[in-house]
Amino acid sequence: MTTDGVFTEHTVPTSSSGPFYITAGNDLNMWFTERDANQIGVLKGICKAGDGSGTFAGTNGNGNFKFHHNDCDKKSTSTASPSTGYSKTFQSTQTKGVNFGTVANILTTTTGFVNSTNRGDGKAFYSTQINSVKFDLVANTITLTGLGTSGGLPVSFTFVALATGLTTPGWVSFAFSDGYVNAGLLTSGSIVLTT
Repeated sequence: MTTDGVFTEHTVPTSSSGPFYITAGNDLNMWFTERDANQIGVLKGICKAGDGSGTFAGTNGNGNFKFHHNDCDKKSTSTASPSTGYSKTFQSTQTKGVNFGTVANILTTTTGFVNSTNRGDGKAFYSTQINSVKFDLVANTITLTGLGTSGGLPVSFTFVALATGLTTPGWVSFAFSDGYVNAGLLTSGSIVLTT
């Protein structure tokens, strides 16, 4: 259902499968049981992606950046362990061998990175873990938070990027747990957000 209240009906590929329980996974997909076919099905969600690289004139020094995040890059698996002790890892949209009533755990990994060979103070930064990603489709921004290293020391970070427009350059902002903050308009490169 869209935010406007419009429903879209999808055909289940297995005829007479008896789609039953449905749940939203943290992987942006809708997972459901096919009760009469003894299967789990998945309706793929909407993918959002952000990519960019370039240089920027920051408020605390000129810097550079490169980032990538794509929800479609997530590797999703579900594992089910029916009461019979049978266990199997599923990586397809339709999987046989799951008993009705089995609880499935959906596991995802967030993919992507944020890097800078000069964040504006001469120190390099490389992300090691992305903890959260937020797309704001109205403001046309992406916000990534996570952990990484800067100047060889561990830091947490928040990175915000505003997409490059037809007549305006993009904009980036870095904030690090070591206290360094820098933000500015792009002087070269681009930022692209897609949904």
